[in-house]
Amino acid sequence: MKQKKILLLLVGSVLFLGACVTNSSVEADTFDEIYNYIDQQDYFIARTSYVEKKDELNPTHQKIIRALLANSFNNLDESEKLIDELLKNKSDLPESVQFKLYLTQRDNATKLYEYKKAADAVDIILKNYTEYVPDIQDYENDFTLWSSLKDAPQQRVVINDNTTVMMKKDKVGLDNLEVSANGSSSLFIFDTGANLSTTTESVAKMFGMKIIPTEINIGTSTGHEVFAKLALCDEFSFGDIDVFNAVFLVLPDEQLSFPDMEYQIYGILGYPVMAALKEVKLSRNGEFIVPKEETTFTEPPNLAMNNLDILINIEEKSFHFDTGAVDLLLYYRFYVENKEELESSCQLQKVNIGGASGIHEFDGFKIDREFEFGGDNILFKDIIVLKDELPSNGQNYYGLIGQVLINRYKTMTLNFDKMHIKFE
Repeated sequence: MKQKKILLLLVGSVLFLGACVTNSSVEADTFDEIYNYIDQQDYFIARTSYVEKKDELNPTHQKIIRALLANSFNNLDESEKLIDELLKNKSDLPESVQFKLYLTQRDNATKLYEYKKAADAVDIILKNYTEYVPDIQDYENDFTLWSSLKDAPQQRVVINDNTTVMMKKDKVGLDNLEVSANGSSSLFIFDTGANLSTTTESVAKMFGMKIIPTEINIGTSTGHEVFAKLALCDEFSFGDIDVFNAVFLVLPDEQLSFPDMEYQIYGILGYPVMAALKEVKLSRNGEFIVPKEETTFTEPPNLAMNNLDILINIEEKSFHFDTGAVDLLLYYRFYVENKEELESSCQLQKVNIGGASGIHEFDGFKIDREFEFGGDNILFKDIIVLKDELPSNGQNYYGLIGQVLINRYKTMTLNFDKMHIKFE
């Protein structure tokens, strides 16, 4: 009897250990799956997968995923809190995860206008995690950017009243706002695709901006190097909105000039300013509306952030949403996933893509394709599909979209607080 009991105990122990191994394997596989979705900027799929499978994860893995997703969906305070908790015991985490957490901490800090904290996070990465850094020069440039701003005051926005401003279309069809500072005014493009607000040297001087003695390699959408100065604008306004301590990239006037088109850009209001407004509404007749009270949204976010890029959910795929982009452009990842269809039915051709460094030629295709968004099936014609990668763009994005989607609707509400976009 005693031997039988011992045998039963041994069998039970083996079964228990087997169950533990199996459960541990499932847990690791689930964590790797969701973590890799996030790493590939597939944030919408990662969110869905986490909701469905979070009970399979241990508490630490749950906290890591929650910290990264909170950052992606702009819940910055929650992300910061979780990262601070995780980094207290960072020796328990793989170095690759530590690197990811410091990288996310840097991103949170930039969006909260905590430039010194952003610089400190990049400094830690450069001193301890260079084996995970794909391009040291990019991170050194990033450190130069944020350390140059370490003593700068935080950006602040005051919305004095419900604001409605009429935008003006420029000659290439982009929406411009009249911005005033230092007793002067100029037209600035409203551009969610701009990581930082940008202006020319002549406008920076006219607005009395304080130039910071440093030079930043900002890159462009076409992957070519462009160098800019940094500046702080003590105060500027548009409508009933006052913006204080905004950071600007400053470029030579000719860098934002396109002589062949007789077109000059004077300034661009980028993501940091727009996000501080919490919510903006654009109408087809040119109204730019900022309410004092935000719209209530009950649906899950259909926008996400990758660093300072806004991503829109189209068929659960991440597209870069850029109000300064005129057409739909499909990137290399789309080409790879549809390579056989494209190469068998489309003619390879040279296509031109423009950016701050000028117009450049790439190999690509032109197609017509239907995409589903917000319950609507939308047919887009003459879409460029790039066969080449654009180094400065998110290599995991499926494409770039902006005015070609916006112009199909009467109004667009863009909420940076709830990370939701609504077309009507």
